[in-house]
Amino acid sequence: MTALSIDVGAVLDRATLDNGVPGAAIGLISGGQEETVVAGVRSLGEGRLIDADTRFHIGSAAKMLTAALVGVAVDRGLVALHDPIDRYLPKIRPDPQITLFHLLTHTGGFDGDVVFDTGGDLRQSKPM
Repeated sequence: MTALSIDVGAVLDRATLDNGVPGAAIGLISGGQEETVVAGVRSLGEGRLIDADTRFHIGSAAKMLTAALVGVAVDRGLVALHDPIDRYLPKIRPDPQITLFHLLTHTGGFDGDVVFDTGGDLRQSKPM
């Protein structure tokens, strides 16, 4: 185990305890070496420890990656957040008023998108 893994392991242990998370795993790649650091259990009712082969549901984690990649594309001038989505996906024939911003912020008005009142109106946000 490398010194980096020991530090990450201690941080991961502390984070799971402090946040009431049953368990977590982090994959590390450094200098061509791969390592998995784990903490905790698979579920509170089970008590089985997490290991390097434990599988996790990805859930909404892909949303962060998608948003980050769209952000890179915006920075490079390849797309604009307030462009109509049909500019990029014409074959699905979406409502021409729906933008990339709407898709990323779940404000496109689709069934299943639930927007909680947080005191602001995302639909009135200014382009970046």
